[in-house]
Amino acid sequence: MSVSVSGIYTVGAAGVDIYSLTGQLRDRFALPSPLMVHKPTDFGQPVVDPSGDIFLSSRTGGWVAELSDHGSLLRTLPIRGEPTNIFALHAGSASETFELGVSTTTLSSSSLVFDEGGHYLGQVAFEAAAGGWVTNGGLNQVVYSDGKGFVEVWDPSGKTMESRFGSQALHGVDTYTGGPYSFDVAGQAVAGPRGNIYAVSGPSALTVTSADGILKAVTSLGGILGGSRSAMGALFEQNGNLYLQTGQVGDNSNDSVDVLALTTLREFAAAPRTLNTLGWGAGLRTTAAGNYFPPGAPPRLSVVFDPWWSRIWGHVALKFSIWSASQISSGVPPKSQTMDLGRSKFSTSVTLPVPLSDAAPGAYELEGELVDTSVVPPSPLGAACMPYSVGAAGDRLNLNSLSSGLGAGGPSASRGVQLNSQLGLNGFRPDSPIGLSQFLVHCDPARPSSSTCGPQAMSFGSAPLSYFRAAAIATSRGVTFWIQVSGGGELGRVLATHGWWGPDVEKLVTFYSAPPQAKCLPCAPVTRWEPWNEPNSTGFPNATNYVSEVLKPFYVAVKQVDAKDTVLGGSTLGVPIAWWKALVAAGGLSYMDVATVHPYTGNNDSWEEDGVPAQLAVLQRLVLPRPLWISELGWWSDGPYDFLAQADNVAQAMVVQKTLDIPVWNYFFDEGSWGNDGVSFSLIQTSGRGDDYVKPAALATMTASRELSGSTFGGNSATGIPNVYQADFSRPSATRGSLAVVWTGGLAGVESMTVSGPAGSAATVPIVVTNEYGRSRSFQVRTSVDYRFAVSQAVTYVLLPRGYRLALKSTEPFGPDLALASSGATATASSSAVGNPAAAALAGPAASTGYGQGWMPASGDTHPYLTVTLAKPAEVNRVMVDSQSAGSTAAGVRSFAIEVANPKGNWIQVAQVRQEFRSHIEELVFDPVVTRSIRIAITEADYGGYAGGGVPSFWPIGQAASPLVHSVQIYSGSLSPKIAKGGALRSLPVA
Repeated sequence: MSVSVSGIYTVGAAGVDIYSLTGQLRDRFALPSPLMVHKPTDFGQPVVDPSGDIFLSSRTGGWVAELSDHGSLLRTLPIRGEPTNIFALHAGSASETFELGVSTTTLSSSSLVFDEGGHYLGQVAFEAAAGGWVTNGGLNQVVYSDGKGFVEVWDPSGKTMESRFGSQALHGVDTYTGGPYSFDVAGQAVAGPRGNIYAVSGPSALTVTSADGILKAVTSLGGILGGSRSAMGALFEQNGNLYLQTGQVGDNSNDSVDVLALTTLREFAAAPRTLNTLGWGAGLRTTAAGNYFPPGAPPRLSVVFDPWWSRIWGHVALKFSIWSASQISSGVPPKSQTMDLGRSKFSTSVTLPVPLSDAAPGAYELEGELVDTSVVPPSPLGAACMPYSVGAAGDRLNLNSLSSGLGAGGPSASRGVQLNSQLGLNGFRPDSPIGLSQFLVHCDPARPSSSTCGPQAMSFGSAPLSYFRAAAIATSRGVTFWIQVSGGGELGRVLATHGWWGPDVEKLVTFYSAPPQAKCLPCAPVTRWEPWNEPNSTGFPNATNYVSEVLKPFYVAVKQVDAKDTVLGGSTLGVPIAWWKALVAAGGLSYMDVATVHPYTGNNDSWEEDGVPAQLAVLQRLVLPRPLWISELGWWSDGPYDFLAQADNVAQAMVVQKTLDIPVWNYFFDEGSWGNDGVSFSLIQTSGRGDDYVKPAALATMTASRELSGSTFGGNSATGIPNVYQADFSRPSATRGSLAVVWTGGLAGVESMTVSGPAGSAATVPIVVTNEYGRSRSFQVRTSVDYRFAVSQAVTYVLLPRGYRLALKSTEPFGPDLALASSGATATASSSAVGNPAAAALAGPAASTGYGQGWMPASGDTHPYLTVTLAKPAEVNRVMVDSQSAGSTAAGVRSFAIEVANPKGNWIQVAQVRQEFRSHIEELVFDPVVTRSIRIAITEADYGGYAGGGVPSFWPIGQAASPLVHSVQIYSGSLSPKIAKGGALRSLPVA
């Protein structure tokens, strides 16, 4: 495709089509027969001169030809080699003298130049080989996209380069979070009438760049690009419009030319920036694998620049800051620093100073912003964030020691086992089922037969040996390894229906029971097998059918090979108790050695928010005497909430599993980048260059494993504080042998902590407080003295000498919840959504767990409120409001006020919350007041955690958010807020 003032030109084997700029077919002609002798099939972009003559080229034909505007052959140009592309040049904006550039296979860094009559004039210093593009337009500039990651702007003659921008690596080759922005697949670039450079950056994006190379915007045109239509590389500008070739990748039979007004593009480009980049070729970097610095290794952070930045170096400054996990959680920004880069000699890498406080064990984000100091005030050029992490003493993570096999969808079996061992995870199942289709290569589920789908059809000539190796590594490292056979797809159902499931499984298990030692060292047999993924959602909602068609024949087949092999059964999505009861009634426990479950909460909520621990306890009792394992579980980590909440959820789950004595679990998945709808579940994020960054959740798994290792659960201590939990363990240590683990179900606050010991014990004892990421601090505390102690969703570990105990309590004890419907409280609301009446918020925290449980205003209610009327007047000073957490797509409460009715019936505000999305449970303490009616007036909603509570990209345009309130709790009290929250106590700072 080519576009000029005279129209749109396309060329193909059938000839040339000429359209008007508005898309009407104006002319069509076949190629002259002398050109057809060469049977051209690979045409370059047509070029049209000011008189309307058309220049064509064919690489396979080996010619460049000039045709009249009606298709007559005027001349062919004398060139050597095959023409890879042709383009237009002008001697100057006034004379409009036309010149033609020709790139050929014989020239690697220049192109031939011919005048309008076909006479050779010389060369220009760029060439448009395969993947390269040259465009003349805009302010009469020549724009050259080299197809390798850079765009250059030249004067009209092609003799002088005026600017250059881009990045040395195409996207996906060396990309990482916070790194330099680069083209995905570089397409054509063109100068606009205002000096901006517009460029195709792969199939799903257009970029807008200033004339001096500053990236201003990247847009998919509201999602138009990258869906059913993709940008195919060709881009032109005429009369204030962009002409873009679009189609389907890999199929050019239905390509189109889309016309986009630059005014419309500017609207897309003016939308709020979501780019995490400093700009073309500029980014943040560390030298550590996965941006993870092992214990004792000081973090080394830098900002890097492609050499083209030297052109504008004199007026560039860097403003940067480092956010710790606590600062990310609180939203309180750290102090920033500014480096005036222009005052120093240009460098492609500038080292940043790292304060000691940001080198301690933990999770961090480096935030950088480049600014233009030539204007007042300095103008932002680009901003980026890059996560990094610092390991704690005892961490064993060493990414450089792992076997090969890193992938977006999870690591290879051997690498996964090694990584699990380092992360402190004790179970590993390859993230994808082994799949019988690779051994039944001729089995067509649409036309099954015993000869193609039965055991005699199975072939193991190409069977992966990696499972043998993984089994051997797992044995040596104490990791439980197993394989899932079917993901629940069509082939598995066909085999089960026709009776081939059991015989095929037996042959598969037989093969993996005997490692071929000559080809595979070290290797071990695979001895644990899981038949089917989430049968309750993949074809077996009836558990009885699952037992008879899948589980029983699978169990029999495995045991036929080796009676000592282990069969894992169930593997349900969620904890569907009714389904499991049906399985037990059908005799399913007789056909499994281990019961397994995938206790996802479904919307990235924590286990505590959705009541999963209680569900697991019920299931444990139901499947006795079989042990319960978790064969798959994960949370996603994207967005400002989930970046830390994933760590909270994983750490809480590991503690709860220890309290329930669930011995084995498999996290989904350790390493990779895959995820539903653009979110990622991994503990270590991967990118085009390998491991991108180690997430806070990975630090949390190592800390939890290390702190809980060898400990014995002693019971859950009743804290007396709603939504605050404490689990007590004893550790095999002669001196410090008591461990208290503290966390909340979504509340952040300060409580009272006391250490007590046996009669006659020391008055002062040492304790060690370790945060979720492994940072430890030692304290000397006096026994029987109350300290202020922070609690939150993040798990805290407190190690005490043997025989000593930690007690959490509220400075002012909590009495009964006055807002319970069972205590006579009632509720009314401004409105209520169907299925979420006002009274649902008065059922109590235990009854309100789970996604969507509680009160929700009706859609369109712009001033929602919930009024709770107590059974009788009471002196109250505390209200807890439990909303939906911001981890998922659901809407929760962001800002609200607590109002009480005075004796005259007037509403008086006593407390408020503004701009909150980190803690979904808010405890509001206010001066005591006697009242019977309390109102929660909501002023702002959180759409979710993806955009800091703002509207995420996937939210339907114009759709309002209805915030959910799980429960409201009201408590009597007589203390002032300062005293009630421990203001008079000595503070015990935690890590």
